[in-house]
Amino acid sequence: MLGRVNLERVSVFVDGANMYYAQKRLGWFIDYRRVLSYFAWQGDRELSEA
Repeated sequence: MLGRVNLERVSVFVDGANMYYAQKRLGWFIDYRRVLSYFAWQGDRELSEA
């Protein structure tokens, strides 16, 4: 297979309830789209599911 790049596949699991209560307790705002884009664009890795 010439010209095909072999990417490492990555899955990220997030505990949404704990993330919600942690950000609420700390007074933070988590931009989940930005988090997703961070993991999706790591160059040599491919995000498996989103």
